[in-house]
Amino acid sequence: MNTLDKKANDAKTVPSATEKKATNGEVVKIEKPEKSTNAGLQEAKQKLSTIVGPSTATQRIKNFDMMGKLIEKYEFLKAKQDDLSSFMVSRDGLKERVLIYGENQTVFEINNTQIIEEILNICHDKLEKLVNDSEETLLNFNI
Repeated sequence: MNTLDKKANDAKTVPSATEKKATNGEVVKIEKPEKSTNAGLQEAKQKLSTIVGPSTATQRIKNFDMMGKLIEKYEFLKAKQDDLSSFMVSRDGLKERVLIYGENQTVFEINNTQIIEEILNICHDKLEKLVNDSEETLLNFNI
């Protein structure tokens, strides 16, 4: 007789994923608690509605207009950042001055190149943060 045809009487059984072996050797079936499918369904509907966006044409038109304004803001800030970068590259540091005009015709002038460089670096950092924030807002906006 072939050894494959023989049944092993002494073979140990392994419990399935829904069963657990008790300490005395018996196999006990584990019951899962029933999930509330209605609460899960409501949660899925809410997530889907936030992804799909507004349901009315008027709201979509308003969101489209708002998207246009966000694009204008981003392009304006990006252009100013490019202007500042090109100015910083082309400056020679010798004949620079910053003029600040007051409302009542007063003028404040700065000629020190180190102070002007610090002012330009502060402007560059702030403008870079504004451009990054504007870009993030634009990328996360849903029409």
